[in-house]
Amino acid sequence: EDLDKWVISHVLEQAHHAGNNSRILFIHVDGSTLANLNMLSWLSAKLKTFRVSTDQLVIQISESVFYNNKTIALEFCAGLRELGIGLSITKINNSLDPLPLLNQAKPDFTRLDQNLVQDCAYSVHQQQLVKKLINAIHYQEILVGVTGIEDFEILPLLWELGLDFVQGN
Repeated sequence: EDLDKWVISHVLEQAHHAGNNSRILFIHVDGSTLANLNMLSWLSAKLKTFRVSTDQLVIQISESVFYNNKTIALEFCAGLRELGIGLSITKINNSLDPLPLLNQAKPDFTRLDQNLVQDCAYSVHQQQLVKKLINAIHYQEILVGVTGIEDFEILPLLWELGLDFVQGN
């Protein structure tokens, strides 16, 4: 929780100094941060202090953290919506059915686990599985991305499958 607060404070400070209102800042938080009843009011105050718009901030929560803290995570997500802060559920995979979770949490973004798309270049079955999942997530009006993309050649396939954004090194 202390580390999350430190990261958030420094990112918001840098955003303030950069003065670019078009940036969207994705900040990952863990389960202990969700449990802090004062976190949302602290976050709102920090946004005002650094004059960063709520629509510039997206809080990321991993699927596993969400499931491990479901009740408080749902409350936290509702609080984010009330403040106008975006939400991203990350590391979505097909081991658990993510659709009910996404329906409850109502995130703006999701990021698929990179292992889910890793074999898409070699497996038509995996492509069909990923495309079906992306379509189901899009049906809920949620943008879908994936991290860990290191191979430029896979990008056309990922766009064809329906991904909205990728992240890589």
